[in-house]
Amino acid sequence: NETGVVALDYIKKVLPEGRSLNSICMISNVYYNLGLIFYNHGFQQTAKSYLKTSVDLDPELSFLHVELANLYFNDKEFESGKEALKFCLQFVSPKKHCQDVLDSIEKPNTFDAVGVFKEVVNAYQYPKQGSCQ
Repeated sequence: NETGVVALDYIKKVLPEGRSLNSICMISNVYYNLGLIFYNHGFQQTAKSYLKTSVDLDPELSFLHVELANLYFNDKEFESGKEALKFCLQFVSPKKHCQDVLDSIEKPNTFDAVGVFKEVVNAYQYPKQGSCQ
């Protein structure tokens, strides 16, 4: 199974470093990127599970909440997407971004593709280059 090989290769590459750095953000990043891998290979339910875990590990990063919402929106699960954004509103740092996205989705087809924030998320969560430790 190609998806399993891609996911396993990714885990082997990054998980040891994340564990050695004891970085919860990097572990969240592993779940985020695995979610994208599974989504890009057509495993939406598995992708949702991984993105939810990423959000749970690093709930102050708005882009994770928005990516999860975009996954729901792209799968036509609009209420679940809105709920993901409403959940985000309880956290201080991501509140404004999530509220802005929530306000904008009232217009048809205003959500982004899944993975649109990959560079931003990876730059923030990767300890050697980002702000998250």
